[in-house]
Amino acid sequence: MSTTNGYHNHVRHYQADAAFKDYFAVNRFEEQNRRRRYEALLNETELQDGERVLEIGCGGSPLPRLWTGRDFRYVAVDIPLNNLQKLKTSANRPMHLISGDIFKLPLQSASMDVVVLSEILEHLEEAVTALKQVHTVLKETGRLLLSVPYNETITYQLCVHCNKPTPTNAHFHSFDRETMDATLSMAGFHFAQYRYVNHKFADRLHFNLLAKGFSFGMWQQMHRLFNRMLFRPSHMIVAARK
Repeated sequence: MSTTNGYHNHVRHYQADAAFKDYFAVNRFEEQNRRRRYEALLNETELQDGERVLEIGCGGSPLPRLWTGRDFRYVAVDIPLNNLQKLKTSANRPMHLISGDIFKLPLQSASMDVVVLSEILEHLEEAVTALKQVHTVLKETGRLLLSVPYNETITYQLCVHCNKPTPTNAHFHSFDRETMDATLSMAGFHFAQYRYVNHKFADRLHFNLLAKGFSFGMWQQMHRLFNRMLFRPSHMIVAARK
C-alpha cells in the first residue's frame, strides 16, 4: 500500500482472513476449478532446469504437486504462517517459504525466473504498485504468469472482520484485456499473451467436476468450444515479460 496505515491494514486483514478461512479445505468443485486454472497457467511457459519460481499469495496452491518432474527451485510467499506450514506438508519437494507480502518482497532484485500470481491481483487496491515490486525481483528475461477473474461485476458487503463495506470476496478490480494491458504497461511489463479459461454457464452446471478425468488438452478444447459458442469465460490467464 502507499500509506503506512493502508499497508498495516492490508497485512492484518489477511492474517485475520487466514484464521477465518482454510485455503486447503475447498469443496470438490472449487478444487477442480483451481486445478484447471493452475494447469492453464503452467502451460504458458517452458520451465528450464534449475529456474527459480516465486509464487506470491500461495494460499492452498497445488503448483508444487502439479509441476512434477521439473527440476525447479520453488519459493512461496504468503502473509499467514499457517498457509506456509500447510503448503510445506502438502507437497513432497524442497521449497523456500517466506512470510511476507507483495508490497515489501524480501528478495533481491533480478533474482527470479518466473513469478506466479494466481487470483491475487484483483485483491490488491494498488495493483500497479504490486506489479512494480514483481517487476523488480524478476530477471531481465523473467516471466510473469497470472490469473484473474474475467470481466467481473464488483459488488459490496459488510466485512466479517471490520464490519465495514468491502468488495465481495475482497475483489477491488475487474479485469478484461484492455484494463490488464494498461495495468501491466504502467508496471513496466510487455509482450502479454492472453488465454480465457473456464466458462460461467459451464461452471453453473459443475462441468469441471464432470470432466475431472479429462486430460488438460481435452478439457481445454471443450472450454474453447464453449467460449466460441458464447463468450463467457470466468477467468483470464496472462503471460507477460519485462
